[in-house]
Amino acid sequence: MRFHLARVVLTEWTSTLVE
Repeated sequence: MRFHLARVVLTEWTSTLVE
């Protein structure tokens, strides 16, 4: 579950970076 959360946060952060 923690790994999933980390992955979601990473995706969100990457999306912000790309934008």
